[in-house]
Amino acid sequence: NDLNSKYKAIEEFVHQLGLKKRNVKLKYKNNEVSQSGVQARQFQEVKDFQKFLDETGGHYGGWREEDHLLFLKISSKNKPHKTAEIIHHQLPGNITLNSL
Repeated sequence: NDLNSKYKAIEEFVHQLGLKKRNVKLKYKNNEVSQSGVQARQFQEVKDFQKFLDETGGHYGGWREEDHLLFLKISSKNKPHKTAEIIHHQLPGNITLNSL
């Protein structure tokens, strides 16, 4: 199979470099890696991140990818020069943000 051919290519490369086999740790159980075995060994952080994405709407926060990219393009061109805190401090004393 494809994995065995890649393993043999690595072994040949190691041999060409003159490395001793005992210094190279390329051992595969039965020279096979099953899909379920790979999934079983996923790191907990990956599983946690995937759960987070599922709960929060994915990489784009529930937006379609096109909409998200358009938002980023527009917002990067039209960044506000003043933060909300600066604007709040510049308002006259009798005007609050809630009244606007």
